[in-house]
Formats: sequence, C-alpha cells, structure tokens
Amino acid sequence: MREIRIIAGIAIALVLFVVGAFVWSMLTAKAGAMDAQAVRRIERQCGFQAECKVRLGDLFDGDWDTFYEFGVGVEQPTIESVLGVDRVKRANGQRTLVLMKDGHVFASEHEAYGVEQPLAGQIEFANEHHREQGWVKYNRDTFLRVSMFRSDPSKGKGSYYVLAAEEQ
Repeated sequence: MREIRIIAGIAIALVLFVVGAFVWSMLTAKAGAMDAQAVRRIERQCGFQAECKVRLGDLFDGDWDTFYEFGVGVEQPTIESVLGVDRVKRANGQRTLVLMKDGHVFASEHEAYGVEQPLAGQIEFANEHHREQGWVKYNRDTFLRVSMFRSDPSKGKGSYYVLAAEEQ
C-alpha cells in the first residue's frame, strides 16, 4: 500500500511539473530566430533612432528574392494558393515567415505572436492585425520604414519594430 502512495505521489509531481513547464513556456513566448536576426540588423543600421529606413534584403541572410509573412489566422489553403501545395505548413497560433528563391522555399519559420502587441524583439508589418488577406509579400529590394516601440512589460522587456513599405 505504501509503495502505491509513493508511485502516485511521484506521478502527480511529474504531471504538475510538465503542466507547469508548458504554462511557463506559453507565458514567456519569445521572438524566433528570423525575428531576432532582423531586429539585430535593424538595431545595427538604425542605432537609437525611433524611425529609420532599411532594405528588406539587408535583414535576412541568404540568396532569396521574395519574402512572405502569413498571419496567425491564415488557413492552409490560402498559404498553398500563394506558395504552392505542400511547400509550407501553417502552425496554430503562430505566424509564418517564408523566404523564396525562384519560386522555391529557401527558408521558413513559425514565429510566436503577440496578440495585443508584438513581443519584445519582434518585427511586425504595418497593419498586420488589420489586414484583410492576412499576409504580405515583398521583394528583397523593398524599402521599409521602421518604427521602434517599447514593449508592454508583460510581453517582455525591450522593444519591437513595425515595418511599413515605403511608397516608391
């Protein structure tokens, strides 16, 4: 009988640990690698300016020609109609960043998403929360106006950046 209590206690402790770790990971969502790379390059190019202008091709490594960002609400059929069937799968509750080269996926990543405002260390494209189609497409030579904003402390300490295409 005592052995059963010990095993039950260990099982309960393990379940509590797993649930706690999951909740902690959800509460401390961080920007992904592509966001982090773009932010580092924005900070290097813009310094401490609240607004500046950057070329999208300078924010991400590699030989790519087209950038796509699909918002959280974009369904798989829409992604497939834009990129082609079975190229990139959506992830629930995350936005998807895709770099293409000559119509082929060069790189893609699912990124955390700040619902009320972007997470610290994240980039967001202007009107991302209010776009009808839920996605954007830019070529690597697109110039973007960058605006820096301070993050809500509950979303992480730091800044996030809103990027808007410059009118040519």
